[in-house]
Amino acid sequence: MISVIIQARMESERFPGKMARTINGIFALQILINRLHHSKYIDKFILATADTMMNRRMAEGLTGLDFVIYGSTDDVLLRVLEAARVTDTDIIVDITGDCPFVDYRQIDKAIQRITDPMYPGIDYISNVVTRSYFDGADWQVYTIKALEKVDKLITNKIHRSHVGWNILQYPDQFTILSRPAPPEYHMPDVGLTLDTREDLQVIRAVYKHFNYDITTSVEDISTYVKENPEVLNKNKHIQRKIPGQG
Repeated sequence: MISVIIQARMESERFPGKMARTINGIFALQILINRLHHSKYIDKFILATADTMMNRRMAEGLTGLDFVIYGSTDDVLLRVLEAARVTDTDIIVDITGDCPFVDYRQIDKAIQRITDPMYPGIDYISNVVTRSYFDGADWQVYTIKALEKVDKLITNKIHRSHVGWNILQYPDQFTILSRPAPPEYHMPDVGLTLDTREDLQVIRAVYKHFNYDITTSVEDISTYVKENPEVLNKNKHIQRKIPGQG
């Protein structure tokens, strides 16, 4: 079973309720779900969120999900692992709800590789082994066996607020593949992730330029931003957290 497990919650410190903010009248999180539904290989669509009233209300407003798993508020690693176990998931497509431009085409290529019997033993593939695409296009694909193994290794509470990132901290114990951006799309300092109100304004502007087409590729978005840097004026000052900070 190949499942996309989306980590999302309403209780953001920087931007409370951000998952329910709208782009052209549609929840930002719903747009991400709709975008991922174009994948050829994902079997199940799962939302893994914290068990709070706000998150339950958020989930009730979403369509296209096969399961909603309510788990720990702080231990996101355990939340995703439990979601994978209860749905009999073998391959996890790890997405955070604040990445509205994840490209299903890239995910499908990663799924093809990690499930290819000609290349057995791959534990993890992502485009963020080293960040090269803009922040907001992030995806990780890995096996439940890798997640079960890393679950036993991670005791730091802050680190357990992340999931696939923890696999990268043990390169000697896992077979890891990187899928970096080609040079022409290399823009790791650009933020198109939904962390703040300013980010929402930028994301709305980018989607509007593409007539709200949810099939727009990461490459086309990267080209547009590179050729029109003024679109980032509203959020270029935002300082992004790195995973080890929580």
